[in-house]
Amino acid sequence: MKLNTLSIIVSIFFLLSCSSDDNNDNQNTIANVEFEVVITNNGDFGPDAIITTQINNISEEQAVGSFPFSRTYSEVEASEGNILILNYEDDSDCASGVNCDYSIRMRIYVDKEIVEEQSATFAGSVSSANISYTF
Repeated sequence: MKLNTLSIIVSIFFLLSCSSDDNNDNQNTIANVEFEVVITNNGDFGPDAIITTQINNISEEQAVGSFPFSRTYSEVEASEGNILILNYEDDSDCASGVNCDYSIRMRIYVDKEIVEEQSATFAGSVSSANISYTF
């Protein structure tokens, strides 16, 4: 009887000592985030754009007339479910007779690693493209 009681106590001890105490699923981590837009093919045309970067519900908008575009945020909360968005909206005035077609490459980096990438081609009319990444 003593042996059964002792083995039950030892079993409970091992179960309690081995139970997971790692509730790190929702812990916040910090990361550096970079948004990038590069013109990859534009001939002689220099496009204008409105670029919006967003981290969760906080966004920044900037009119851009020269490329490449890059915006870096240091020490961003990288918790599960947090979202990063990069939006590109063409804001160019294309003169008559000018070939205004061009292509872009959009990237989102987390700690210098590309986590999302997309290319888009614009044919002179107002257009937009966006990419997003969720931690």
